[in-house]
Parts: sequence; C-alpha cells; structure tokens
Amino acid sequence: QFQNNKSWCKKHNIPHQLGLLFHGPSGSGKTTLIKCVAGELNYDICIVSTLTELINSLKSSKKVIIVLEEIDTFGLNERKHKEENSEKKKEISSQINDYGLGLVLNSLDGLISNPGRIIIATTNHKYKLDKALLRPGRIDLQLEIGYVDEYMFRNVLEEFYPEEYNSFKNLNFKMRRDITMCYIQNDIIDGLTCSQLFQKYAQIMVE
Repeated sequence: QFQNNKSWCKKHNIPHQLGLLFHGPSGSGKTTLIKCVAGELNYDICIVSTLTELINSLKSSKKVIIVLEEIDTFGLNERKHKEENSEKKKEISSQINDYGLGLVLNSLDGLISNPGRIIIATTNHKYKLDKALLRPGRIDLQLEIGYVDEYMFRNVLEEFYPEEYNSFKNLNFKMRRDITMCYIQNDIIDGLTCSQLFQKYAQIMVE
C-alpha cells in the first residue's frame, strides 16, 4: 500500500513516508525483519543512535529505511512522570528538551522530509515511550514480535529439516515459555537436529 500511494500523497500534500514500531523481547527478530523489509523493497538501511545522525539521515535523497533501534534508550521519557513533583517537572522537562523529543516528533510528522522514506523504531520496552511518539500519523503500524509459538516452531522445523520433520508434524505439543527466535536460530547453526530441538523447546502433549 505504501509503495502504491505516492501519487495520492502528492495530490493531497501529505508526506509520502511510513512510520513503523517493532516491539517485543530481545532476540525475537525485530532487526531481522527490518533486513527482510529492506531486501524486499531494495532500500538501504541507515541505523541512527543520535539526533545528529537522525537529522543527517533525513536529508538523504536515497530510498532508505531509517532505523531508530532501542528508541526507549534515546532519553525520550514519557512525560506523565513530570507530574510527580515540581522539582521533578523541571528535571524531566529539561531532559526531554536535551534529547530533542520535538525533533523526533517533527521527523515522524514529515516536517523534515525525504519522500518515500520509511522510519522504523524498535524497542524492548514499549511502555517506556512517550505516547506522543505512538499516535496515528507518526507511527502507522505497531507490530509486536513476541516469543515463538507452536505455529512458528513448526514452520522453522519444516523449513530447515523437511525430511526429519515428517516424523514430528502430527505431534501435539506446546512451546516452553519465553523462547525467542534467536535461541532456536543459534541452535540450528550449531547443528542441533530436529529431534534435539523438540526435546529442548517443546512439551509433547499426550492425548
């Protein structure tokens, strides 16, 4: 949809850009998904970690995905905490100004514009973000990338172990708790078999 609505945005004087938030636990695949999106669209990736880098990336004329990884570490604290007491108000208000919440919001609004750009922010702690960052029009899609479930586990095993998986595909099982894709990926690279992965990550349900 984003790729196809360039002329519509131009007609209505709306910045042609896309804002996404990927949130979820560490190792769940947020960065990997960004690489997949970039490969699909043939976009460059520009990872920014400071406001200066953000400004410079916004001036680029390239088709680029600007990545604000771990945006909760930028210091853009949620402003509701200012209500604690008057001294705290001054302290946090100064902190917000120092880290440039307004600049980030202007970037998401398209005031510093590079038509066709995509901004993707990632975080492990969505609850830490200022709500102004997340409102519609700045972030067009919030996507939670969570722990591995049974459906995902089956697809991974079928992809990497198509022959051995036939022996397991009819099993009824539950994933063990809090397993991210990173754990499974590393074990596949280390050479664990399909059977060993089942033993490590799945709880077979006996009917």
